[in-house]
Amino acid sequence: MDTHMSDSKLYVFLFNSLFAIILFGLFFIADACASPVQIDYTYDALGRLILVKDPVNGDRNYNYDAAGNRNNVSIGNNTIPPSSNNPPVAKADFRFGSTFQLISINALVNDSDPDGDVLAITGLKLPPSGCSINSSKTLVVCFFATGGDYSFKYVISDGKGGSDQASIIVTVSTSGGIGGGFIR
Repeated sequence: MDTHMSDSKLYVFLFNSLFAIILFGLFFIADACASPVQIDYTYDALGRLILVKDPVNGDRNYNYDAAGNRNNVSIGNNTIPPSSNNPPVAKADFRFGSTFQLISINALVNDSDPDGDVLAITGLKLPPSGCSINSSKTLVVCFFATGGDYSFKYVISDGKGGSDQASIIVTVSTSGGIGGGFIR
């Protein structure tokens, strides 16, 4: 009978111990969840995030290049390099116009960049005389004195080393023509 009594006390002791451990664990978890964590964010004069002070996950510093693109992130003493860059995709553009008329060609309108980078026209290959890129690098502007079909290439860049090229085809009428929109 003594053995039975000891087993019984042992079971009660084990049950109470297990209950205490579970209860302590619940209070510990609840306390950890209830404790507020102060995370501070710092921005530069342009409103870009430059520092996150996070006592749980570590501080993060964000650096930007001269063009305003984030070029690296450092966490603690570790620097994470920027992700790889995918090149932009240029697509052919077609335009109609008339002689002695300024023809603007928004060549970027149907181009894209898989990373969402801002695109710019950086060059023209074998353009007819009278064609140039505007100062904001968003339009090709041409002026033709004679009618006909003109074809040349333009080059786009994403500002991060990626580039592509496509054709611009302009049909110029000598009769005052239709001088208008894009044909896609």
